[in-house]
Formats: sequence, C-alpha cells, structure tokens
Amino acid sequence: MKSVPIVVKEKLKAEREKLKANGQKLKAKSQHPPNTQDQNRRSLYLLFSLYFLFSCDSRRIYEDNLEFKDRTWKVTEEARFNFTIPDTARRYNLYYNVRNTLDYPYARIFITYHLYDSTGSELTKKLVFHDLFDQKTGRPLGDSGLGDLYDHRFPLLERRRFGYRGKYSIKLDQFMRQDTLQGVAAVGVRVEEDIK
Repeated sequence: MKSVPIVVKEKLKAEREKLKANGQKLKAKSQHPPNTQDQNRRSLYLLFSLYFLFSCDSRRIYEDNLEFKDRTWKVTEEARFNFTIPDTARRYNLYYNVRNTLDYPYARIFITYHLYDSTGSELTKKLVFHDLFDQKTGRPLGDSGLGDLYDHRFPLLERRRFGYRGKYSIKLDQFMRQDTLQGVAAVGVRVEEDIK
C-alpha cells in the first residue's frame, strides 16, 4: 500500500472542509432563500395599494363606525357621531353605513337619524329605510368581503350646505320595534365633500 504524502493529505482535508462548509451554506440558503425580487414586488404592491386607498378617498371629511358586541344592536345603545364642517361655501353628502350578517331577520332596516349642531339643537330628524336583502329572492345586498358580513352605504342628506363652520353630530336610532336587533354588526356615518 502506498502512503499519501502529508502535504497532499492536508490539502485533501482542507478541500473536504471547504466543500462541507459550502454545502452547509447552500443548504441554509435553500431553506430560506432571500428572494429580494419578491420582497420588492410585495413592498411595491403594498405601497400602491395604500396610495390608491388614500388618494381615491380625498372627498371624505369624516367616517366612523360603531361595532356592536355580539352583532346585535340594542335599542339602548346610542350610535352618535361627531364631525366638523370646515367650509360653509361647500356642499356635503352625508351617508349612514350598515354592516349586517346573514342572521339579520328582515329584508329592510328602518333608522331614524337626528342631525344636531354644536349647541345640541336638532336641525333635522327623519325616518329612513333601505333594503339589506332582495325582497323577492332573499339574496343579500351590499358588498361582502369577510364571510357572512355585508357592508352598505345609504344616503341621508345630499348636497347639504351647513350654515356655519364647526362641530355637528348625527345620532342613529334603530326603529325596528325590537329591543335587540340581531344581525347588525356595526353602523356608522360618512361625511364627504360634494364635487358636483
């Protein structure tokens, strides 16, 4: 048997260690590949989404929603929303939002809204109703994106001009003649500038 010179043995040993170390690095890289192109795409997509989300809603002056515990609107739960009107020369559109579930027992919802000025004087009070489900088929209306939740936006006042700048509030009362109204997850108010 021929013996391998010590220098060659050391070179072979060093080569094996190098290959072993590279193999471990390659294994680690293959388990968690840093794909910066995908990360850049995701970041760019998120940036554009946020841009469009905020830029497309430039008319909004105020929007807020009140979530109800257990998806029930109790007649004792006050849904009041305070907002500020910045300019009396402009006209505004006021909407109310409803988020309902498939558990809502009726096709329509009846709501009384009250508009108050900063002194608490009632400016407007009106009973309104809108369909949450198709009257004939029972098919849910509105936008759905979260399972059995459906979002609606209905007009309250359109092209409304306010007499003075300052604080106002809207109160929404459910007028379904039930103390506890099942299937209403949230209600809200939106105020936006009218651009017509």
